[in-house]
Amino acid sequence: MRYEAEENKIDNRNLIMPLADVYETDDLYTLKLEMPGIDKEQFSVTVEENELVVHAKLDGFPQSKNSLNEFNLSGYFRQFRLGNDIDRNSIEAGLENGILTVTFHKAEEVKPRRIAITSH
Repeated sequence: MRYEAEENKIDNRNLIMPLADVYETDDLYTLKLEMPGIDKEQFSVTVEENELVVHAKLDGFPQSKNSLNEFNLSGYFRQFRLGNDIDRNSIEAGLENGILTVTFHKAEEVKPRRIAITSH
């Protein structure tokens, strides 16, 4: 199986699946991915149908035919299926200290709400 991003074909055997944490509050979900060594220009974060696809290409690992090259990584890749409770138009992403944070706002109709009690 191969993942195709932009014009680059990447062999999945050389991809790193980053560690992830997911947090939930009443209003949103937060996804944190550990992806050290990547600049924000190297990232691709997309929503394709019901999946969030995170890809980052690693550059700067020179390969030589005259040396032993065990460290042959092409990048990071991770997919997440999105639930129907996520507002697809308000997904945000930020990068700080090697941690990619993706914020998913919940759709208004699924957020908890307080029901007022009236007397009859």
